[in-house]
Amino acid sequence: MVTDEDLHPTLASACIVDEEWVKDSAAILMLSADFEKVNAEFAEQWPYGRRGERYAWLEAGHISQNVYLACAELGVGVTFVGGVDERLLPQAIGNIALLPHNHELLGLMPLGIARP
Repeated sequence: MVTDEDLHPTLASACIVDEEWVKDSAAILMLSADFEKVNAEFAEQWPYGRRGERYAWLEAGHISQNVYLACAELGVGVTFVGGVDERLLPQAIGNIALLPHNHELLGLMPLGIARP
């Protein structure tokens, strides 16, 4: 947990779509990556200097899939929200560091009551 402050409205206001899912959720998972670090790790692989970014996105997909499977088993509602204008987050959140240093937001996964 990053903070006990309610950031639902702030995160929802940065969403391009699906803001009600974020605003009304019980919890929000934030997926992020340090592209500079992963690109450096796989710099010798083509396309040179960008392969790590591809791997980070693939891993985000794997993580999302596992969250979906766990939520289905538990009867918890979940969706992936990739439409986030991260330029709005620093202004709205202030001093709270939502992401680790140098990380970029990949997407949000709001969790809540499953709807039929």
